[in-house]
Amino acid sequence: MWTFPLISWLLSLLSTPIQPRRYYTLYVESDPIESVPFTIDDSEVLYTPWSGLVEEGEHIITFIDLVEADTTTYIFARWENLYTEPQRVININSDKRVIAYFVEVPVEFSFAY
Repeated sequence: MWTFPLISWLLSLLSTPIQPRRYYTLYVESDPIESVPFTIDDSEVLYTPWSGLVEEGEHIITFIDLVEADTTTYIFARWENLYTEPQRVININSDKRVIAYFVEVPVEFSFAY
């Protein structure tokens, strides 16, 4: 009585094609400074320049606003696509390169902590 539906269900599982996951290389850079921390999908902190395999689909890349490098302070300015928020959604469907641009904060405008 249960044998036919169970066998039919198992056969349907076997006949359903499994779609392989696709991965592409993501390159993340920062200019004019390097070793800038960022995250992909709120994961571990990574540092520019970075490249790695990322699963196909949408991902969130987040940089911090202010970066201290030696005695110089930099502020996030824009992405290579002119988007000006330090967090952005990228759609990975091929190898992709993203660049975060920072500008130096003049000493007279440096932020006090």
